[in-house]
Amino acid sequence: MNRLIIRILDVTFSCAGVVFLSPIIAVLLVISFIVFDGAPIFLQERIGRNGARFTIFKFRTLPISTPNVP
Repeated sequence: MNRLIIRILDVTFSCAGVVFLSPIIAVLLVISFIVFDGAPIFLQERIGRNGARFTIFKFRTLPISTPNVP
C-alpha cells in the first residue's frame, strides 16, 4: 500500500512540475538558441539498469564555441 501511495505522489508531483516549469524551460531554450551557436538540446546515450542503453535529452550548458557577443 505504501508503494502505491508513493508512486501516486511521484507521478502527481512530476506532472505538476512539468506544467509549472515548462514556460521557464521554453524561455531558456529560446535564449540558449539565440545566444549560442548550435542546438540548445542534445542527445546523449547512457547505460542504465542491467546494462540497458537509453538515450536522454540534455540542455546544452556550455557553448560549443564562443558566443557571438558584439
